[in-house]
Amino acid sequence: MLALASKEWRLRLLVLAVLLDLLAVSLVVPLLPVRFRELGVSAKALGAVSSVYSLSQIVGGLALGALSDRALGRRGLLLLNFVGAGTAYAIVGWPGAGFAALVGSRVVVGLCKQ
Repeated sequence: MLALASKEWRLRLLVLAVLLDLLAVSLVVPLLPVRFRELGVSAKALGAVSSVYSLSQIVGGLALGALSDRALGRRGLLLLNFVGAGTAYAIVGWPGAGFAALVGSRVVVGLCKQ
């Protein structure tokens, strides 16, 4: 009976973590174009940042898949995902973040979040 309660607790914790992650995405991603406009970034540069994010997702997907199979496991990969995404979203929310920091945050979230 105790093992069943432990499984249910873990499932609820996982659902809460995923819900918080989705909430963070829904709050941060729509604000990115506004942040870039505040910095005076052109539309072409914004498109390039989106391309860098996509490229880092491809690289991150391959690297994290291999890392999950060999070293981290599923739980470790989820923790890495949440920590990386949280760090990247904190950089976006940091008031003093310049263009390079915002691009770096998109690279980090692309590498970590799959």
